[in-house]
Amino acid sequence: MENENEKLNEAERLLSKIVADPRIIPGIHNYCDRWCERCTHTVHCSVYHMEQQMDTTSDADSNDIENQKFWEQLSLMFKLTAKLLYDKMKEHGIDPDSISNEEVKVELDPDPVNQKAVVLSREYTMSVGQWVKERSEVFLAKHETLMNIGGEKATAIADAMDVVQYYFMMVSTKTYRAFLPVDDDEEPTDALGSAKIAIILIERSTAAWVRIMEMFPEFEDDILGFLKQLSVVKRLILEHLPAAMEFKRPGFDE
Repeated sequence: MENENEKLNEAERLLSKIVADPRIIPGIHNYCDRWCERCTHTVHCSVYHMEQQMDTTSDADSNDIENQKFWEQLSLMFKLTAKLLYDKMKEHGIDPDSISNEEVKVELDPDPVNQKAVVLSREYTMSVGQWVKERSEVFLAKHETLMNIGGEKATAIADAMDVVQYYFMMVSTKTYRAFLPVDDDEEPTDALGSAKIAIILIERSTAAWVRIMEMFPEFEDDILGFLKQLSVVKRLILEHLPAAMEFKRPGFDE
């Protein structure tokens, strides 16, 4: 018992020291994507520093810089392939312009579980999980082949799959939180923050899927289906909370 109290007191002292650091931004962890290994703001996060307290080799500053480069590259991929994705969807009989007219206009249900965006995001989570599991050997074989002839493309596959697999569950949980009811006299801070994170995850997942589709053209039909789901969920979120992307997340957007 005495040993446990000593550990608790030590943890309290450590936390007090961490939060006293002027670089720490209070509450920054509330609106992040929970992917510390790829985060660009670990140097400002008390939760990260607590979790890394025993890792003396961790350098949050240098990690943040490298991760910033990673997300900037992925963001560029998302922007550059927007037209490609549009053309591919049209080619396969999916009209992106009709999605907002035919699928976004729905009546809001007070129960977030029944919201169309939540339902679609949950379907996306379930289908992607099963889809990746069934094709894992194909991805591993391609990765090994590319590693033997040049590591750059192999790394690109690994990075894209990491993004898809890390976010496919979180897309639905953040979408659900975005649709939780808020009292009329209450500021929808959590809803806006959750909506913004959901949209960011959708855009990052979209960029990753496009990269995967380029390397695995045999899966084009399946991937276009996932991209359509993500597109509809994003539009539904923005119709529900039009100001979501204007929300300023502590640290990230300031």
